[in-house]
Order: sequence, then C-alpha cells, then structure tokens
Amino acid sequence: MVAAASGQTIFDATTAEVVPAEIHLWSDGAKSLSLVDAGDAAFSRVADTRPGGRIPVLRIHSEGSAASLVIGRECPIDATTLEFAYFLPEGAPVWSLGAGMRVKEDNNVQTQVRFPPVFGRWQTERFPLASLMRGDLWRAGTARTASSLEIGAIAEKGGEPFDLYISSIRLLHEPGPCTPLLCPMRLPGRGTFSRTFKVSGAPEKAWLMAFARPGFKVSVNGREIGTGGWCNAEAWPCRKGSAPVAAEFPLTTVLRDGGNAVEIAVADGPDAECALALGWIDGDGRHVVVSDGDWLRDGEAAKAEPLSDSPRPGFFDIYPVRPPTAWLPPAERPDYTASPQHRPEADALRVGPEEGLWGTTRDESGRWFFSAPSGHRFFLYGIQTVNCFRQNYGYLDWARRAYPDENAWAADAVAFVQRLGYNAVGVAASARSAFDEAARRGMLNLEYVGCADAGPFLVNAQGKRLVGLCDPFDPEFRRRLRERLVAVAPGLNARPAVFGICVGNEAHIEGNVASISSSGYVYSEACGREFARWLRERYGGDVALLNRAWFGSRESEWLQTFDEVLERKPDPFDGHAPVIDDPEYVAAMAHLGRPVSAGADGAPKGAMREDFDAFAVHTVRVYAETVLDLTREFFPDKLIGSNRFLGGATEEMYRCWRGYDFIAVNTYPMMVRGDAVFTDRQMEALRLAHRATGRPVVLTEWGVQAMDVCLQSPSATLWTQAERGQGYSKALRQVVEGLPFVAGMVDFGFQNLADSEGQGWGIVDNEGRPYHDYIDGIIEGACWLDAFLERNDSLHQSSIP
Repeated sequence: MVAAASGQTIFDATTAEVVPAEIHLWSDGAKSLSLVDAGDAAFSRVADTRPGGRIPVLRIHSEGSAASLVIGRECPIDATTLEFAYFLPEGAPVWSLGAGMRVKEDNNVQTQVRFPPVFGRWQTERFPLASLMRGDLWRAGTARTASSLEIGAIAEKGGEPFDLYISSIRLLHEPGPCTPLLCPMRLPGRGTFSRTFKVSGAPEKAWLMAFARPGFKVSVNGREIGTGGWCNAEAWPCRKGSAPVAAEFPLTTVLRDGGNAVEIAVADGPDAECALALGWIDGDGRHVVVSDGDWLRDGEAAKAEPLSDSPRPGFFDIYPVRPPTAWLPPAERPDYTASPQHRPEADALRVGPEEGLWGTTRDESGRWFFSAPSGHRFFLYGIQTVNCFRQNYGYLDWARRAYPDENAWAADAVAFVQRLGYNAVGVAASARSAFDEAARRGMLNLEYVGCADAGPFLVNAQGKRLVGLCDPFDPEFRRRLRERLVAVAPGLNARPAVFGICVGNEAHIEGNVASISSSGYVYSEACGREFARWLRERYGGDVALLNRAWFGSRESEWLQTFDEVLERKPDPFDGHAPVIDDPEYVAAMAHLGRPVSAGADGAPKGAMREDFDAFAVHTVRVYAETVLDLTREFFPDKLIGSNRFLGGATEEMYRCWRGYDFIAVNTYPMMVRGDAVFTDRQMEALRLAHRATGRPVVLTEWGVQAMDVCLQSPSATLWTQAERGQGYSKALRQVVEGLPFVAGMVDFGFQNLADSEGQGWGIVDNEGRPYHDYIDGIIEGACWLDAFLERNDSLHQSSIP
C-alpha cells in the first residue's frame, strides 16, 4: 500500500564546476567531453542564447557519426524524468537525437527514443523514463531500474566534425501516485482468497480489478461486488483469447473508514488461479492493494507467483498496466469529419463486395489490375492495423474509455480511413470488427491465413526452428493445414468482401541472399529423410563424390552413407549466418531491427553451401505448391497471394510461387535519409518478383514514418509529419508510375506499434487524433492516384474500337 510523494531533483549539471565523475562519453566518434565556461572561446557562441543566463555547459566534440553522453546513475523507471537542454550549431551534420537508458533487470539492454534535432537555439526536452520503454506493457514485468541514461546524436557518415552542447541535465524524482508500482501476483488454486486492509476516512474514488479461471466471485466487506472469468472483454471481442483481461468494479460506496476485507472465491478447475488489484483516493493520495504473499487461501497463507518473469511480458490487462477508470479523465472521441476527405472518381478505385470468382487482368498498356466477379477492374488501395491493440496498449486504453464497445470504435475508425480514399482493409493486425465494418461500408477485405502457424517446423543443425515455414515433407503438416482451413474457410467464403488471402508473412525463405535464409534448415525428421534422398540422387548414389565435394581431403569428416548426414548434421555456415556485404541491404535490415552478419572474405561459398541452397529452393517449392493446392481447394473463388516477402529473394525462390494469383511483398521507402523514396535496388527487386513469376505484385506493407512521434522509430528517415505526408505522396507516385505490374498498395497503417516494434506508422496518435500534416499528404496522394487511374481508364476506353 503506497501513497504519493513529492517530487525532488536528483541531479542538476547546471551548477557543476567540473565534469561530474558519473558522466562520460560512449562512442567511437566522440573525441572529447569538456565543461565550457566564460573563459572558453566557444562559450560565447552558445551561452548568449541559453535560457537562464550564461551558465556552464558540457561540450561533446565528435569526429565520427555518433556521440553519446552517458549518465552512470541508477534510478527508478516509474518515478524519474530525464530533462536536459541542448544546442546544435547551424549546419551540424546531425541526423537524429536520442534519449535512452539501460534496464538493469533486463541484462542492461538499451532502450531509447529518437527525435528530430533543433539547430541554432537551445532546446529543452523532457522524457519520463517509462516513455523510453516500448509503450505500457513494461509495467507488468520486472523492469524497475535504469542502470544508466544516455543522450546521443547520430550524424551523417563521413560528415564534418560537430559539437553538441548540453546543459541542465536533471533527473527529476517525481514519484507517481502509487510509487513504487505494485504488480499483482497470481494466486494459484481454487478456494477463497482473502485480505484485510485499512482505509483512513471516506474514499473519494475506489475501484477493484480481477480475473480468474475458470471463474470468480468477489466480495468486499461482506457485500458481493460481482463475478467474472479469465477474459472479461465482452464489449471488445478482439481481445478474447488466452490473455487475461480483468473485470473492473467501482468501490467508492463500499470501502469504509478503518478495517476492510476483500474475498475472491475461485471456482474449481485444472488451472485455477486468480489475480486482483484494488485502490482508492483519499486526502493523502492514491493507495493500492494487490494479490501477493500477504493473502490467505481458505484461512491459510496463500502461495503467490509472479504473473511474468520477463521484463517484457505478454498482454496482461490489470493494474498497473491498465490505469483504473476512476483515476483517468474522460476520454474524448476525435471529430474525423473535420479531416479532409477524398471520394475517388476513377472506376479502378471504386469497388465493393461481390459474389463469385475474383481474378487478375492486364489492359492494353500492360498495366495490371484485379478483376471483380462482374469483370470490373480495380486497383487495391488499402490500409491495415485497424486495431493493432496488442501492439499499442495505450491506444486501446483510450479507445475503451472513449467508446462503449468495439463496434462503435470500428464504425468511427473505418469511416475515417474510407474518408481518406482507401477502398480496402487488410492484410494484417486488423480486428474482425474492422473487416466487418469495412464490408458494411462497401469496402473490400484482403485477409491473412497463417498457413505455417501450426508446424511441424523445419530445424537447422542447432535445432533452431525456421520462422514462417513448416516441413512440407511431413504428412502432419498437411493434416494440420487442412484442419486449419476447414476451420476458417466457411467464414471467409461466406463474406463477399473478401476477395483474396495471403498464405504467409515474411517467412524466412530468401535463400542465399539474406541472413534469414532457409538454407541449412534440413534436420527436422521428414525433411531430413528427403534431404538424404535428394543428395543420393544429386550425386548419383556415390557418397565418395559428395565427400570430395564437401570435405576435400579432410577424411575425418567423410560420410560413410548418405543417411549419415542426418547424424553428423554438417552446417553449411559453420554456425554463422550467410555473409552480406551490400551496405544498402545491411542498412535496411538494421532499420528493421534485424542485424545482418558482415565480414565477407570474397571466397566461393563451396559445394556444400551450394547444395544446401539448392535444397532450400526445392523445399520452398514443395511447400509453396502444397499450400497452394490446399488453399485453392478451400477457396476456389478467392485470389491466393503468396507469402508476404520481405524483399531480397532470389529469382529461384520467387519462381517457386509462380502458381499464385499475386506476389505479396512488404517493402518500405526507408533507406534514404531525409527522403521517402524507394531506391533503384528496391524497385529492381520488385521487378524481379514480377519477372520471375509473371504475376502482378501487391505491396502488402508499405508506409512512411517520422521521428517527431518520439518512439524508437528505428527505420524513420524523416523528421516531421509534414515531411512524412510529402513522402507518402511521393513514394505512392513513384511505384504506380514506375511499376505497372503493381496491382495494389496496402498502407501500414492505422495505429502506431508502440509496444512491439516501437514504430510510428500510424495515421492517429494514442488518443485517436489524426496526424493532420500527414493526413494532408495522404489526401494529396489519393487525389493524384485517382487522377492517374482515371486518365489510364480514359486511354483504355479510347483504344477500344
């Protein structure tokens, strides 16, 4: 039980006479750190513009592409705000600034946010340390302490040296209303769990949250408050599933001055357990009681266990992850009708649900379109993540307070995206309510069926599973996939708005071009047998030929039979990922948080590697054909889209998917700093996907983001939402004008991914408010696309005799 405390300043650098010992530099580029005062020639350049007078400032001199100031002090995450002022001279080659920390309980892993730099004047920034984590979910885990803090700058590689001036570094100790945070613990078992606690005076506001399986009844001071279960989300069906969602009950008229007692009776069941939190406000502040080791179970001491042992846990929905309704201000719905609107005029953008067989077509100019059962040609212009609640809990918390239920929320959200000119919702991370509302409003759905979700999975020599690709040689895979399709096909086929599906997402199948290669994943049981058979055929049954090709004179490594390869499990990479020496590709993968191994020595990859790569293509071909045969059987009228490629696939890998109706590619214009443009290499990769398959291509993920949302945004290349809007329109035009085989583009997306990727892809913030400058760019792009397709249609009509 904790009450609020007053704030205090832990550390202030403005009064320092020397550089404090707890502050140091980290970076290859940062060369020096000094305290600049009135006696220094550089002082007058920055001090005169410093708010508050000519006080000492810290100067970081960097001759590289990065510089970081490290503050070596531990502080509580939930009670500390980092505040600092900085000055960057005009013309400094700095690309972005960052504030970060290392989390003590998470093996000192770094987490940070990026934000645009300001030049030529002093700028003050404030970051609660909790905001440096990814969203709200950290509060359910064990992350409690920042072991150090960082303020840094990233500059252009090869640019001129620069100076970064910093002052007024303060760590403001501002205890929250219930600091330190108390996290509920799970109380396992059936029976009645009880706890007594004291309240002083009459509470102003009081609440209780609880979940339990298989069910519970909760009472306070002998009065039954309510009942519930494990997932108390009747009004928000998108949240139902394995994750617990607490029911919330008001207690303001139930708690009394003095002693109080709470009981939760948990029903009998094989996995019986519960968690509970209650709190109130009085004159001394806020107070909280949670389920923990102080509770009794049927009169005896209860056993308590953590809800999660990880600093970044699953989707628990109870205090302190969910702020109690009693402690939050009323939430307001934004007026989306105040945003600009575009109603498409081009026939190719005006399409709706239809019964029958969907298809693809090309016009006389060679431009690809989808075709509706009526024969109407259309360009897919969609948006996704219309409900990505699991990856943005802050947005969910606002939506749940602003709307009575999920359907009311979906009605507003989908009306807004339709207002911007989009004609479809999909592919990923969108709620059923959003799909249904889109169909009701005459929009299309492009859906996703995870054909590789159930396994059995391919594994490599170390036993690591391959993401997104099952063992296609195992009959169990076909059985499980058929079982999944039996479950989902009736519902999807009954919906005329669903014109197509995609069968996979970013499966690691890119062959020898990417570090996420499927090459080497041959040692699952069925695939292993096929690998040995394939090698026997490839080498004409002569194991001596294989030994000379793979091992040369290293006789100790020779195999006696082809089947022995499954016992010895040679690794074509010797435990290392494929080497990539293309700087552009390495940078793109790093932006996505997928670092690529470097260090190419220029040596040939050798026969073993060539064999494993060739077998990877064989495996993917069998997988793709198996999935296509089954999905065609269950979706005879729908379009079947390939795995959603991340890009960089070889021509051989793309050819494995030639039988699909369209090739899905996820790609973003994020490799050129200060611009939103697809590089020549990206454009050529899209051309390769079409050339290798002969099929139209859909950008099933694309988007632009800017740093001013103050998330981690590792792939952001722009500073402001205005730049982002301009970039959106520019990239859309680049693809549609330059790649006539692209039959659709699906923006990613509606919401920011604050809790997962730390990315700012959304068109709305965490309270549903549109990013207006970005929206202006979307409208500009939609108007251009509309006019372009209308001109194309006019040319097509004029060419008809």
